[in-house]
Amino acid sequence: MSDLITRAEALELLGISERQLQKYGATGKLKVMYVKGARGQESRYSRAEIEALAQEQEEIRTRPIPLPSTEDRESAKSKIEESPNIPAITPLHDLSPLAIQALERLTERLSPSSLPPSELKEKPILTLREATVLTGLSYPRLRDAIRSGEIGGARIGHSWMVKTKELISFAESLVPPAEKKIVNE
Repeated sequence: MSDLITRAEALELLGISERQLQKYGATGKLKVMYVKGARGQESRYSRAEIEALAQEQEEIRTRPIPLPSTEDRESAKSKIEESPNIPAITPLHDLSPLAIQALERLTERLSPSSLPPSELKEKPILTLREATVLTGLSYPRLRDAIRSGEIGGARIGHSWMVKTKELISFAESLVPPAEKKIVNE
């Protein structure tokens, strides 16, 4: 058994990425030696150093995490409740009408679409979020279909817009003919 091992052997023993091994060498955690190889200089590592580091990592991975005792948790809880720097959570009914209205608008913007799919079909143009609700296809899949020309649509400002008729025919073209018969019956 040689005292020096290759980069590949070191990676296997440590179970880390090549980049992490380079960081260990750059920070001095591991000593790197270079030897002349068939393709220029090749890095070598001390087997003893690698095995010691592997043992250290294994101890860290298997070390149990100490849980706080019940009295420590109660003490922390009382300190939080007594702290003037931590604001109390305001119940929703105590908010001003303006704050409630702002929360409602934010909720509407975060929801994919407030319209049911049956009403979405009636709109001539849909946002990509609405298109995902209508078709069940992912946002990236639909965006890529627009970019490739499979669906008529464009980016307007910060939003992707798609023509509903082309979207529906595109979605139907993805369903195999055998499944179309089952759906139509």
